[in-house]
Amino acid sequence: MHEGQEQFLQFFLDAVQEGQQDQAKHLLFGAFGQMQSGTFDHAAFDELKDQLLAIVKPDKQAQVQVAMAKFASTLK
Repeated sequence: MHEGQEQFLQFFLDAVQEGQQDQAKHLLFGAFGQMQSGTFDHAAFDELKDQLLAIVKPDKQAQVQVAMAKFASTLK
């Protein structure tokens, strides 16, 4: 995992509901693995986004959506 991924992970761990940190780690580590193997695409991103938003604290939803939109713009 590189520095950007570590920052992204910490950002999400701070934003998810209590007791959902393990689920967030599982989802993000899976996505990081797909990125490394070159199989992470817009469809994978959309699935990840839906799963993560389901466990994000309500007061963090807007902030997380902005961060995810920024990340999505970097996908090929």
